[in-house]
Amino acid sequence: MTFEDTGARYTIFDQYQSFAHSARLATLEGYLSEHLARIADEILLRLDASDPRLKDTLYSAFRVFERIETTDEIAQVAVSCRRFIAGLADILYPPVTKW
Repeated sequence: MTFEDTGARYTIFDQYQSFAHSARLATLEGYLSEHLARIADEILLRLDASDPRLKDTLYSAFRVFERIETTDEIAQVAVSCRRFIAGLADILYPPVTKW
């Protein structure tokens, strides 16, 4: 089954290219930025109390991410993020030794 392209994209008949749709996207962007900023603040506050070294790992990942030029730097960011997530998981769900 194939669909015929009627060429309605990017015209007045395209429901996703209207002012109302753009306004909804702008409002959604505002909601997300506010909520994600609060989540980031909460994570940083709780990390300071739990394991301050994790903040250093996260800082390192973002610092390298901002200046990525090679695939090795991408790998370094990935490793830093993996260490951060592993450390965060250990804080949230500490390892349990079964005897």
